[in-house]
Amino acid sequence: MHSNMSRSKINDSQKYMPLPQRGNKNGFLYHDSDSDSDEDDFIQSQIKSQQLQMKKQNEGLEMLSHSAQRLGTLSINITEELDSQNR
Repeated sequence: MHSNMSRSKINDSQKYMPLPQRGNKNGFLYHDSDSDSDEDDFIQSQIKSQQLQMKKQNEGLEMLSHSAQRLGTLSINITEELDSQNR
């Protein structure tokens, strides 16, 4: 019984948690149908932003991978050249 009361209090307190979004009244989020659309737009823009950031990171990692492969090949060639000169 105590846990249900605690959950209820937590749920009630979460309804009016301050959130940094447009259209909030006194810094608190109030649920209405207009805010649903704003929230959906915000979420979609955040998803697109994160996807773009991940794409850029993947491109950077791919370039880094190619560079590491080139360095590995170069080091093998240098080792082979030094071995042939030391004979």
